[in-house]
Amino acid sequence: MITSSPFFQFTGVATLCGSNCINLEVCISAVTPEEFRTAYPKLRIWIEKTLAFYEKNAQPVISMHFMRLPLYFGHRLLEIVKFVAIDRVPMPPLTAMGLSRFAAFEQGNFDGITYEDRYFIERSVATEESLHFHELIHVIQWRLTRTGRLSCSLWKTPTSKPAAVSHHCGGFRCGCIVQEDAF
Repeated sequence: MITSSPFFQFTGVATLCGSNCINLEVCISAVTPEEFRTAYPKLRIWIEKTLAFYEKNAQPVISMHFMRLPLYFGHRLLEIVKFVAIDRVPMPPLTAMGLSRFAAFEQGNFDGITYEDRYFIERSVATEESLHFHELIHVIQWRLTRTGRLSCSLWKTPTSKPAAVSHHCGGFRCGCIVQEDAF
């Protein structure tokens, strides 16, 4: 297994998370090192182009004025992270990148997907605070995979007491000490 890239450690099989969102950062078991070497540069380029294309439509999470998110996430994170409300979340063309077994995944209809510090959510659920909470967890996962460690300043609990870790997506347990069900 290649471990030189933190992204590789968590990328491979796209799995459904609890909120009908798709999580690309998890489970490498289905992607061989050769497939990764071929697909990863193409995926990075696709993500960069997608984020640039939709940047004009991106709004900071804080602009939604949610009441509970600031209880769990720092003000700065809510200012920096942006989302795009969209009719259909953009899915990478993984089959064109040499990962043909993901053809069904590409046709999926999901409520949300996160790429780095941006996430896309279906317009019809854009006001659901719990979905934003869920996608913010994925933003932190992206940061974790890029830096190798979690900055505790990115999140907080309303009581300052650690809650049980319950966010789990396809084998990758988020390092954030939050309890999504309690949110």
